[in-house]
Amino acid sequence: MILPTVSVSQADNPDFEECLTTCLINKPAGVIIVTDTDNKAAEVNKQLLSIYDKIQRGSSSFLSRLGPTNISGVDVRVMYASVADKRC
Repeated sequence: MILPTVSVSQADNPDFEECLTTCLINKPAGVIIVTDTDNKAAEVNKQLLSIYDKIQRGSSSFLSRLGPTNISGVDVRVMYASVADKRC
């Protein structure tokens, strides 16, 4: 699964965490998150720690019925491209 995005902060994109969480709990073989700068990639890596924790504990507010979920088999990679352009 490839998730391209240029808006990764909670302030810019409050739905990013929910989108990524939903992707992860479906346990794809892998998720590649691609953003446009190394700073945003670092922000995604920081958010991943929190998201992993919420999923493992089952404490995500919108997935509370699901309970704890093991997503350790999902390969997650964070990358960035220097240009945010689908045509390049």
